[in-house]
Amino acid sequence: MSPRSRSIRSLVTAITLSAACRSVADEPAAGSRAGTSAGAQTIPRIAANDNRRPAGWLQDGVLTVCLEAREGMWYPEGPDGVGLAVAAFAEPGKQPQNPGPLIRVPAGTEVRLTVRNALAKPLTVLGLGQQRGPGSDSLRLAPGAERAVKFVATTPGTWYYTGSTTRAPVLGRSTEDSQLQGAILVDRPGTISPPPDRVFVVSWWFTLDSTSASGLGRATLAINGRSWPHTERIDALQGDSLRWRWINLTGLAHPMHLHGFYFRVDGKGDGTSYVGYAPRERRRAVTEVLPPGGTMALAWSPDRPGNWIFHCHFAGHISHLVRLGPDSTGGAAPRLAASIIGDADQGARHARHATSAGPMYQMAGLVLEIRVASIAPPPAPPANPRRSKGGGRPLLRVRKTGGRSVAVLMNSRRASR
Repeated sequence: MSPRSRSIRSLVTAITLSAACRSVADEPAAGSRAGTSAGAQTIPRIAANDNRRPAGWLQDGVLTVCLEAREGMWYPEGPDGVGLAVAAFAEPGKQPQNPGPLIRVPAGTEVRLTVRNALAKPLTVLGLGQQRGPGSDSLRLAPGAERAVKFVATTPGTWYYTGSTTRAPVLGRSTEDSQLQGAILVDRPGTISPPPDRVFVVSWWFTLDSTSASGLGRATLAINGRSWPHTERIDALQGDSLRWRWINLTGLAHPMHLHGFYFRVDGKGDGTSYVGYAPRERRRAVTEVLPPGGTMALAWSPDRPGNWIFHCHFAGHISHLVRLGPDSTGGAAPRLAASIIGDADQGARHARHATSAGPMYQMAGLVLEIRVASIAPPPAPPANPRRSKGGGRPLLRVRKTGGRSVAVLMNSRRASR
């Protein structure tokens, strides 16, 4: 196929997919009720996004993505916890996600996006132009407006896009627009099957209260839309190679610490630029600071089984101060949902643990659990002694030979004769 034919085909594909974006956008979103008035319409739940599935359609070197900014209810402490009305990004016709849909492409790919503002306020989007980061090219959308943008992903690394409906800077958003963000991953040129690395986005939500000891009213810190103990459990096998990408979209630094193992730092960025380290520049660490707006790539291998954690090393970021329930009035803690934590028995155990010590002593916030299974073969069962045709249970009989006692294994049926 000639270059001109490929260009025409890519253009036709983009036009077709953009039309599909508009037609899907007209359908009722998941979690809402069709045929009801706008005031009575059910607000959709925001789904926690584990960043395993990239958004859009990739064809002939062009990725086409449709994004919407919509209001939803976010439950960082599980479906039975406290719900927060916030804005989040979604693909048309699907649940809003926190973080927003993942954009992942090989370097050199052209990314074409259609962005629609389904919020009641003007929306400013950063990071979807040719520049990245908090100071990048901005896209401003009035309520109900839709715009097409495009950029070429040139530099491999870890990046992000954000949205704002208030005048606060990107890293100062605190409530209604604090979850308007998503990850952008650019792989090496020519990558066909992206490596199975994991992507974790750190976000926050908080109110201020000048009468409280901390100055905070209510607050939460989340990893991929969930706060401990509702964060994802990472399952691995002993000896696995684990590669993680981290993005910090809060205004706080987080020294991230791994229990039990060293990890390797493969690259770091600030959202605007990214440096992937050469092999000789990579360092081993157990704690690495993730600055506000920063990104980093880590790699490590668990060489022994067990249950381990990776968490922020600032005590306040994993304490009751970043737990929404129980509230400041002393209300009961929300019930922990087995669907988030694990099976019903495990959920019950976590619930007992969470309530037995009292809310002041519970962990919350930026904690991940890593469950490493052993690859060692199970111990071999003891060898069964050979039995006679008549069967029977083997017995030990002690005989004295030459003044010494000798244990002799005998068949029970023969021994009984």
